[in-house]
Amino acid sequence: MKSNDIQIIAILLGFVVNLVGTYLTSGLLILVYFNAKGISLDNSKDVIYSDNFILSLLIFSGLAWSMLGGYICARTAKKSHYFNAATIGIIGIAMSSYSYVMGDPSPSWYKTIALTCEIPITLLGVKLAMAKNSGHQ
Repeated sequence: MKSNDIQIIAILLGFVVNLVGTYLTSGLLILVYFNAKGISLDNSKDVIYSDNFILSLLIFSGLAWSMLGGYICARTAKKSHYFNAATIGIIGIAMSSYSYVMGDPSPSWYKTIALTCEIPITLLGVKLAMAKNSGHQ
């Protein structure tokens, strides 16, 4: 691996898409869910971390954005697609791990899925991008 194999712009673009998409979608899902259930946002943390349905929606949407981040990274990077996209997954795992160490009250099943699926899902995005690239050549 050479230093010029690292595609900083592709990594940043994929990471920003992942992060911004995850946060926006999470916020919207929580607002819609709470509104539909008639739940006040004042006690949102208590409700979110005790409701497996909303947690499942949040983990699914977050992983979908991770896959899209990997896809965009691979489509943007000129080489070393898997390495560059895996970097996004590693950054995501580092951020999640820091959050968990600092006392994130998420249930252990949520943390386990987030930590174990981040890199494989991101790499699935790369695989989809590579399949699309090979289909257009």
